[in-house]
Amino acid sequence: MAPEYIVQGKDGTSDKPADFSGWAVRRGIATGEPITRHRLLEPGTAGFLAGALSPGMRATSISVNAETGAAGFILPGDRVDVMLTQQISQTRGDEGVNRDKIISETIISNVRALAIGQDFNDIDEQTRVGKTVTLELTPKQAESLAVAKRMGRISLSLRSFLRNAEIEKKSTFTSDEEVSFFLRGRDSAPVQVLAAKHNLTARILLRDTDFTWRQLGDDESGKGKISKELTSIAALRGSYLKVGIEGDKAIFRDDIVRPGEQGFIIAALLPGMRAISMAVNQVTSVSGFAAPGDRVDLLLTHKMNDTSD
Repeated sequence: MAPEYIVQGKDGTSDKPADFSGWAVRRGIATGEPITRHRLLEPGTAGFLAGALSPGMRATSISVNAETGAAGFILPGDRVDVMLTQQISQTRGDEGVNRDKIISETIISNVRALAIGQDFNDIDEQTRVGKTVTLELTPKQAESLAVAKRMGRISLSLRSFLRNAEIEKKSTFTSDEEVSFFLRGRDSAPVQVLAAKHNLTARILLRDTDFTWRQLGDDESGKGKISKELTSIAALRGSYLKVGIEGDKAIFRDDIVRPGEQGFIIAALLPGMRAISMAVNQVTSVSGFAAPGDRVDLLLTHKMNDTSD
């Protein structure tokens, strides 16, 4: 065999086959053909990653830390799942009640980790926490991962070498209600909406004695109504009622103008009246107990010099 066909080290000595474990093959090698150094790509050298990719696959990197990267136990060559955790705003059925929910789902399964940071070494089994993990993905998976990065938080889960078909049945997602007993109980509780406690005339400012909460009927839509879950009594006190409402009937969001909302002062003013503001503090405003709609007296306290005999 000619010397140029023998893989040699820099010192002229021949290398052992084990020394080339983990190297990538630059071009195809026929059975029995001598393997020369120019046919191989050493890990860490330019072009190695492209040579290490399976045909048609893509390499995509994600940022990780100890928590999202399985505490550094993921090594080059391991198989992982990619999980997306995001916060979304969801409307509960027909009630029109919105609340933020946290959803986690596995978006890509059983893909190969190519590198941890700049390290391609899959022989040294020491744990390492890198700032990035490079994954081998199909073009479609690479696109999905790019979108997921903008949607929420990306995490990796390390897969076992042994398969378990029963455990690995495809799941949909996991939401915060499945994790929290409190959230499950809250979302299963009957929805309560704002209603008139007695007949109310239009153009009044609501007081605590004017409204109450009642349970939404099974066949009753909650769209546009005010939910107790998302509204406090303090936020409703003093609201301007635009229309008359019969007792026990629901008060819709569009039926009122809350204090502080645009148009409240103009709507609340009686015909021909004017609105004037004055500075107050905790003492001069009855410790904050005065609310919109209350009737008050103005007291003037002043000092004068008595010049009478």
